[in-house]
Amino acid sequence: KKPHMVRVEKIVRCDLPINVNAVGRLIPNREVVISSQVAGIVMTYKADVGSGVSTGDSLVKLDPADYSLVLDEARANLMSARANLAAASKAFKRARQLLPENV
Repeated sequence: KKPHMVRVEKIVRCDLPINVNAVGRLIPNREVVISSQVAGIVMTYKADVGSGVSTGDSLVKLDPADYSLVLDEARANLMSARANLAAASKAFKRARQLLPENV
């Protein structure tokens, strides 16, 4: 019989890339709750989903119309409270003056 020809290669050590396709569920190391100090409509997002952020980073820009109204209302309430305090202080001083006179 006639021998078959075979190809021979020298064995060489090398790194082989490993690709794994898998289906699964990722569990984060840590979860945090993010909330806004005021309610409003989101105008723009300043961070991408999955990107890293640091404490104090601005993540979204809210429509200023909603919280501007709340701020204006809070300022009006503050002015009213200051006026009530001034009136109450004046009434207290007057009452203190009248007390010794038994009026």
